[in-house]
Formats: sequence, C-alpha cells, structure tokens
Amino acid sequence: MSASARPPDIPGYRYLRQLAVGGYSVVYLYAQDSPKREVAVKVLKDVGQILLDQLVDEANAMARLGNHPNIVQVLATAVASDGQHYIVMPYCSGPNLLALAQRGGFDGRKVLRVGVQIARAVEASHRAGFVHRDIKPANILTDEYGTPRLTDFGIAGRLVPDDQAEEVGISVPWSPPEILAGGAGSVASDVYSLGATLWNLLVGHSPFEVAGRNSRPEVAARIRRVPAPPTGRTDVPVAVEALLARMLAKQPAGRPPSAEDVARELGLAQSAIYWYFETKDHLFVAAVERILHDILARKPRKGTCVDEVIWFAERLGDFRDLRIAMRERARASEVVATFESNTMALLRVMLANALSAAVDANALDDTTDAVMALCEGALLRDISKAKRARLIRFGFDRLVTQR
Repeated sequence: MSASARPPDIPGYRYLRQLAVGGYSVVYLYAQDSPKREVAVKVLKDVGQILLDQLVDEANAMARLGNHPNIVQVLATAVASDGQHYIVMPYCSGPNLLALAQRGGFDGRKVLRVGVQIARAVEASHRAGFVHRDIKPANILTDEYGTPRLTDFGIAGRLVPDDQAEEVGISVPWSPPEILAGGAGSVASDVYSLGATLWNLLVGHSPFEVAGRNSRPEVAARIRRVPAPPTGRTDVPVAVEALLARMLAKQPAGRPPSAEDVARELGLAQSAIYWYFETKDHLFVAAVERILHDILARKPRKGTCVDEVIWFAERLGDFRDLRIAMRERARASEVVATFESNTMALLRVMLANALSAAVDANALDDTTDAVMALCEGALLRDISKAKRARLIRFGFDRLVTQR
C-alpha cells in the first residue's frame, strides 16, 4: 500500500469529502446508508506495526469510554478491501475548541462549563486504566448541539510504569516537562495538559507561546523553566487562577491529584462566578471565594484526624453563616440553591472523609464532644453503616441519625 491514505471503499458507506489530515492519519466524511447519517472515518496513512497498534488502542479506548457524553464514540473498526485500516465515528459537525479559541469564542463562564465536562471525561478515561497523553484544544470537538467531546486517543495507552512506556508523539505546547524529557504519560501529565488547554481557551494561545519566537525548542524550553503566567482575565475567579497554576506546576506532585478534583474545583468556581454575574456583588463574592479557597487548598496532615474533622466542621459553620447573608441578599433563588447544593455537597463529602479517617485511625474517644457539636447538621449520609455504628458508640448518635 502507498504511504498516502485514500478514501477506502466501505460497503454501506459513501465517500463525501476529506475533513482533516494529521501526522499519521486522514479523516474523511462519509454518508452511511442505514441508518442514514454522516460519519467520520479515520484512515491510517501507512500500516506500519506501531501505527496499527495505535489504531487498535484508540478503537479499544474509545469503545470502552464511548458511553460518556463528552467522549467521541467508536461505531465500527475494520479493514477495507484495499487493505486500509479504519475507524468509524460519529461526525462532530461543530468546530474544535482550538478554532473556537482562536475566534475569541470563550468567556470565563463557558470555559468553566467546558472544563467540568472534559475533566470528567478525562477522569473516566483514567478510571478505565487509560491516560490520553494528547489533551489539547484541537482534540476536543463539538457536535451540532455545541457539546464538547474528547477524541483522538491514538497515542493513549494503558497506565503502566515508566520503564514499560513506549515512546509516542507529543504536542509540545500542551505537554508537561516530564513528557518533554521522555517520561511516560500519567494521570498527572493529563492534568497538566488539561490545565494548558483551559488556559489556552481563556487566552487564545497556549501558556508558553509568546509574540514572535515559538519554535518547538523555544516553547519546550519555556515549559521546563518559566513559571506559568496568569490568564489576566477579569472574569476568571482568583480560585481558578490558583487552580490553573497548580495544574501547570513543573513537578507532577504539585498538581491536583486527579481530574475529578479538577472537576470539583471548577464546579464550585462555576457556582461562585454565576453568583457574581447575577448579583454584581463584588465584596460578597470575595467572601465566598475566600471560604472556597480555604476549603480547596486544605491538605490533610497525618496524625491529626480529629483536627481535620474540627477544621472542616468549622468551615461548614462559616458557610452556614454565609448562607444566611446570601439569603438576605438573594436576587435569584435558583442561584442561591445551585451554589448552596454544590458547596454543601463538597463540604459533606470532605467532612465525611475526615470523620471516616478518624474512625479508621481509632482517633475518636470520649473527649470528642466538641467535635460532635461542630458536626451536627452536616448531613453525613456518605458514612457506611459500620462506621455509623462506631460513631454512635463514641457519642455521635445525633449526627449520624440526623435526616
């Protein structure tokens, strides 16, 4: 077969036009006979074993994750009569996020909404045992309804130790230092690339591109040595700027531990920024952000289980006080309800985790009446029955039986 792919003859499909050309593949638009719809068909330019393995990996990854609403599905994969290997996928007719960002199509609220959706798609990939390794704006498509969908798992692989990882192609502007140094993809590297992607959507270019000098070596050198700059956007909450800075940390250990953590923080910021745009109450929103920042920046310390419980319970008290002020100032009850439910859910889970850790460490004793008083009303429905029994034994019966 020639090194250049050509539209394969696929029974039941009719070739329409070429959609895109990548380094290793070409994507075509086909019309499917039954059911009648347009589909995207990705065809390899060459059938070297490495590329074939990548195509199989992509098909398997996307098939396992295809039920996720923000991941492109695989409809079929096969070999055409002329020997070309291909994948059939739904056709996402909207522009990818890189094209939208270059047009200036993103405000702060839209980036938060997209960020939550894609972070949860990345988390689904990680839970299935895959790292994506090539998260960037061009690999997030949009469908006819504007829904963002993560695609191009062509260099994705199973989560494996560094010494077992194979060398793969990378997209420098959105890659972390460890990948540029030849390291394997990981949860931490995907978190970095997600952060670089969100930063790109807000600013219109990747974090380490500057006016004039943007060759691959120059951008790579900045990624390794230069701290990530802030977005400079006035519609981006301080907590989001801080989150992006952590996602773009040079060392993997300095980044959020999972994409789910990223989604949770973005979701809270989304509520806060929604409140801001609805009320225009700068001082009130600043108070909200301070409490959320304290909660999200909290790092558990070993050997202080009960202290952790007390700390989260006190933050819950702060939030209760804030809720009273919020209701007094409320201009839209739906805004209040959304913000309250999101923040209370986070606090409930964090406090439940802290209490569970204290139970596991046998750190609760008869001297924890103050903790019980602080925790009352926290609605800790996430504690298991076994742990509830232990909490009741330590005098927490009012807490665990409430509501």
